Amino acid sequence: MAKYYFNKEDGSRVYIKEIDFAEGKLTFTDKEEEAYRGRDGYYANATRDLIRRNFGENYPEVSNVSCEAAYY
Repeated sequence: MAKYYFNKEDGSRVYIKEIDFAEGKLTFTDKEEEAYRGRDGYYANATRDLIRRNFGENYPEVSNVSCEAAYY
């Protein structure tokens, strides 16, 4: 399952824990095991782009969000 993250200046990763599209809110965590798990494949990049587009204004750090995903 895809996990979405961005790197802090010290090199550590911050993962997106929860995505609330209805309220326009994100929750973050430093723990990989708590990370939101989205669909793999095509949907991983599409969701990444959706996060950048919909949350970038309120959460500027997600403008550089990346995803880890398995492609089959």
